[in-house]
Amino acid sequence: MYDRIARSGAALYDLGIGTGNALQFLPTNLRIFGFDNNLHMLTLAKRRYAVDVVQASILNLPVRDFSADIVLVVGVSEYITDIDMMFKELQRIMNSGSHALVTYSPLSIISVLRKFTGNKVIIRKREQFEPLIEQYGFEIIDTNYLSTQHQLLIKKIAD
Repeated sequence: MYDRIARSGAALYDLGIGTGNALQFLPTNLRIFGFDNNLHMLTLAKRRYAVDVVQASILNLPVRDFSADIVLVVGVSEYITDIDMMFKELQRIMNSGSHALVTYSPLSIISVLRKFTGNKVIIRKREQFEPLIEQYGFEIIDTNYLSTQHQLLIKKIAD
């Protein structure tokens, strides 16, 4: 999906970068900024990939309005209780016409097992999650529905 949206010099924000695992799949011609609450994870991501990192909540990012060309929200929304606030923040930081890859944990046996083993994942049904995308001025461009994770490539269409 990245090759469809990445252009040289684009500002990519990885929200919930963790140790930076998603970065290995990205083109090298992007300006990448990683955000996470966990300072230890940020340190590992910076060491592994030499990216700019900031300790921050993805619900209140210390960045200018309309400053992101591409946003990754991979493996994060399932830990966010206020999903409306997450979409409001994406709406604020993303340029018109920019893209985001957003994932969420669907109702599935694997997600239920994750919860059962102590993972504090919030399971969301498609009919709960996906209508918010349109409500906040985005459209779904592409989808990949896996049993462990639903992946959505979205585009901001309104400011």
